Amino acid sequence: MPVAGAGGDRPAAGIELQSLALTRAFAAPTQALAASIGHDMPSWSPDGSRIAFVGFRSGRVGDIFTIGPDGRGERRLTSTAGHEDMPSWSPDGSKIAFVRHTGDALVDFHIFVMNADGSGQVQLTTDGAPNFAPTWSPDGTRIAFVSQRNRHSEIYAMNADGTGHVLLTEPTPLPNGEPAANDSPSWSPDGQRIAFASNRGDTLAWRLYTMRPDGSDVRPLTQNPTPWHNERRPAWSPDGSKVAYVSGPGRDAPVTNSEIYVVDADGGNEQRLTRTHEGETSPSWAPDGDRLVVTREFGRLRPELYVIPAVQGPMRKITGGTLRFVSLTAAPVRPQAGKLFTVNLAVAPTLTGDRRYADVACHAVVGRTLLQVRLGTVVRGRLRCAWIVPRAFKGRRLTYFAGTMFGHSQVSRTISAPIG
Repeated sequence: MPVAGAGGDRPAAGIELQSLALTRAFAAPTQALAASIGHDMPSWSPDGSRIAFVGFRSGRVGDIFTIGPDGRGERRLTSTAGHEDMPSWSPDGSKIAFVRHTGDALVDFHIFVMNADGSGQVQLTTDGAPNFAPTWSPDGTRIAFVSQRNRHSEIYAMNADGTGHVLLTEPTPLPNGEPAANDSPSWSPDGQRIAFASNRGDTLAWRLYTMRPDGSDVRPLTQNPTPWHNERRPAWSPDGSKVAYVSGPGRDAPVTNSEIYVVDADGGNEQRLTRTHEGETSPSWAPDGDRLVVTREFGRLRPELYVIPAVQGPMRKITGGTLRFVSLTAAPVRPQAGKLFTVNLAVAPTLTGDRRYADVACHAVVGRTLLQVRLGTVVRGRLRCAWIVPRAFKGRRLTYFAGTMFGHSQVSRTISAPIG
């Protein structure tokens, strides 16, 4: 397991792909060890039975998974060496479009499509530029997406087999002379409009717009935002009457958070759905229109998926299991000067294999002296921490901490014992 803070970055390209930054220490940074985990970018299937998402396991780059809305029945769909992201269901639920990083360069992000069970993976884009954020037309014949093939982010559409690329958004100059960026396309259920985000306004903040599927008749959807916050990731409700989106950071207290809002398709009746001290993003509607699945970020670390009602109400977590304490043992029972002292913390569910990985934190002090941890691992559901106790500390007291975190759930114990 990598030392906390030393994990790699999730590949970043264009506007929407974000930094991974999922390693985290929640005690004594020089003593903690961590493994990257998290769940992000949910997409609810048309029949409501599955939610596709990106999962990070055992320090790997992202893979595509599906899970039931109740948090059960998780299935892995991809397991390649490349990072995969942004799953999007076809209207009939038979296929999933997604993004894969196919090489070493940042330009090597491409749109793929696969069957709903992960089979039949086919690459649709091949040009030397980042391509991402696919969204299907309601008849399943076309896919809109973002590409940087002109060195800035524009929205394109192509046939579902990858042919017939058409530019939808024309380059728009900003006050500083640079071209505006366009992002996060979302096709309306009736096929008449595509919602998207753009920073083309005078404030350079991101705002939501809609356009016809041929790129004409661009209209603002949301009010012109203030310069210090942005509006992103629009998602149409199943009946096309509303659009959910992400607003922030900077709009509401605490100003570092992003929150989920809903607005009518004509831009009126804006409502805020989430009010937490964490950041919410990536909304996707259930087919019944009564719920959404969103990503909740914990200080922009360790994202997890939550289901929320389409009106204000409690959130229900569906990824990242809840941990419970099982046992704590030490060997020897009393730490001995000049010898190895090992502590084992057992938790449930089992934190092992490809399904369960967690942060590990171990530290031990004698007075004001912090001992150097020799081991900090999770093996078959048991957190193991070990230190060499200096001979000079015989007769003093050693206080040790052992803890593990999965998502926002953590188990830890702090014990003090005399040194023999």
